[in-house]
Amino acid sequence: MKKLISLFLSLVLVLLCAVPAGAKKTPASPEPDYPFLLIRGMDFGGLIYKENTLEEEDAFKGVDVKELVSVILKGIGKGLLRGKVSVFTDDIIAYVTDIIGHVACDENGNTKYAVTIPQYEHAMSYYPEFVDDLGNGAEEGLLKLAVERYGAQNVYYYNYDFRLDPFEHARRIDKLINTALKETGKDKINVVTASMGGILMDSYLYKYGCAKVRRVVFMSSTFNGTYVTTDLLQGNVKVRADDLYAFLKQYIDSGDEKLNGLVDFAWKAGLFKVVEKLAAWFVKHAKEQVYDEFLRDTFGTMPTIWALVQPNEFKACLNYMFGGQEAKYAGIIQKAKAYYRMNVQREAMLKRCVANGMELCICASYDRALVPVYERANVHSDSVLESPLMLGNATVALRGETLPADYVPANPDYLSPDRVVDLSPAMFPELTWAIKGAPHVFCGHDTDCGEFMLWLIDQKEQPTVRTSERYPQFMLSSTDQELRLF
Repeated sequence: MKKLISLFLSLVLVLLCAVPAGAKKTPASPEPDYPFLLIRGMDFGGLIYKENTLEEEDAFKGVDVKELVSVILKGIGKGLLRGKVSVFTDDIIAYVTDIIGHVACDENGNTKYAVTIPQYEHAMSYYPEFVDDLGNGAEEGLLKLAVERYGAQNVYYYNYDFRLDPFEHARRIDKLINTALKETGKDKINVVTASMGGILMDSYLYKYGCAKVRRVVFMSSTFNGTYVTTDLLQGNVKVRADDLYAFLKQYIDSGDEKLNGLVDFAWKAGLFKVVEKLAAWFVKHAKEQVYDEFLRDTFGTMPTIWALVQPNEFKACLNYMFGGQEAKYAGIIQKAKAYYRMNVQREAMLKRCVANGMELCICASYDRALVPVYERANVHSDSVLESPLMLGNATVALRGETLPADYVPANPDYLSPDRVVDLSPAMFPELTWAIKGAPHVFCGHDTDCGEFMLWLIDQKEQPTVRTSERYPQFMLSSTDQELRLF
């Protein structure tokens, strides 16, 4: 339960601001035709405050569950005694600010504090200790697999401060790509972008074009923005009973009969509906204070957060966050408008890149529950990002449902066997894979999913969903990332 609560709170904080089908690991190939670059996702825990000083500490301090519970209980007690919700909210804001305060940005979208993150400006062969310490999960697992497959001298890794200007990241990515091409003597590079890395790749292509990119794989990616940022920057906070139930059940060990039984009993007894009503009451009375005293000046001033907003809702977000305070927040508003201009052109830009010879693959999963704190948290997801957007504007049923019986896809070939996902309207239906049940950033070392990622990179020609019977458009994944066919 401690792990569950820590994960839940951490995800809320971050979001307010994703017959066996694969083969096991194979020996390293000969010198690859192209270098490999991994642009990782958001690394909230990698930010360091005042590095190399006596005051050095993690910018994000993490959650002490006992301390959090104590703060909540004391806050409720004080609030009840004084008859004011704001008293309780004050304590929660103070606690969360202490945990996360060093990641705040100023009104111009620049970091307020001396926060850094490790950088890797050359091939992984320059960083043997880092490579030796790589873990097996998520981005580290894929990086480890790539080093084994292609050799450390051909593998590059973009690590970054996720809060800051995507266009500055685009400049740094261009510099790293130029270094990779110079060090390897190649003319193009293969890129895998994970999670937040997707919007950074968009920014790179927007600023520098696709001439140096042979193939890009968007995996569990924000390349198409997110609903969570779009909802929360409009104040669309929502807690629904069924969303909360699904989220909790997702993280409870199936073998933990007592905890599962307790949660199921609470659901049948209607306690989740009580929580929903209490949450709605709290949002009504405390939302304005939370935004004014915490969210606006912590997450609302982070440039990358604004790059994730859906362009058709951008103006509503801008008005909700900064309406009447445009002069004070002129710096971040100017940056946000620049990302909006990019996002309006995003689909056309990507299609132009493909027409000009850049190869592209999109991979995302569905059938998992999101953190239940915003309006569109009831869509299918990989537990972090929303499936319809990760799949490039696919039509996807609400979580727990299927598309209606009378629903007719434009092309039946793009309808998932379980009638949950229709890729007909997606940006690139022939180049998009949907994997049911896979976790966010599904590319662990020594897993089928990790091998699938490198299979996409290793194909001599542009792979499509018709290229291999082993990797069809729709697949199933176990929690440990073993693939199988529907």
